[in-house]
Amino acid sequence: MEIQKMRCYDSFAKISKHRNNRLWRRRRGRRSRGKTELKVWEKTLACVLSLALVFTMFGTLPAMAGSGTAGDITVHLADCGVILRNSGGANQYSTNGGENWYDYTGAVTVTGTSTSNTVAVQSGAHSVTLSNASINVSTVFGASAFSIASGASVYLTITGTNVLESGTGAAGLQVPAGAAVTIGGSGSLETDGGGTGAGIGGGNKENGGTAIITDGSITAHGGSSSGAGI
Repeated sequence: MEIQKMRCYDSFAKISKHRNNRLWRRRRGRRSRGKTELKVWEKTLACVLSLALVFTMFGTLPAMAGSGTAGDITVHLADCGVILRNSGGANQYSTNGGENWYDYTGAVTVTGTSTSNTVAVQSGAHSVTLSNASINVSTVFGASAFSIASGASVYLTITGTNVLESGTGAAGLQVPAGAAVTIGGSGSLETDGGGTGAGIGGGNKENGGTAIITDGSITAHGGSSSGAGI
């Protein structure tokens, strides 16, 4: 009987020791997890502070699709198109369809080739340079390669060789009544309206606005369905 009691005691001691070891491992694991969570929180806080510093230094985060500074900007047609407007007295641009807007104070340069990305001026007065730019949306019904809305104006500088081809019913360089464009520079510009659209001027059944050409080589073709050149 004494031997059996000793064996029961020994078993109980082993069980207790096992439970203590398991409890110690649990506590140690909790401490390790606590340290890991603290490190993750510290890294997250560091990232937030870094972004806040960038925002403070530059005022606004730059557009991902475009490039340039808050003064002049450059838009590469292979990456995106651009929309221009004036809001609250500030000229702004968007390179993602108007989802995000950024202030700028200089000129906009458009370069490269695209069959989908376009230039659209919604409001305000803007200086735009076409530099070896080619936009061909002739297969898209009603799409204008470069459009200026009524009430807006553009001083357009051309460098290198530039081509604007629009879809049926749209002008190659769309300047409807109430809009204005002044074209100058040392390059060339060819515009092709679609259907009844003018080469430079109004689209289908639209009166044209004001177009002034001061320099450069300009070739404007009206659409195949009796569209005017200019």
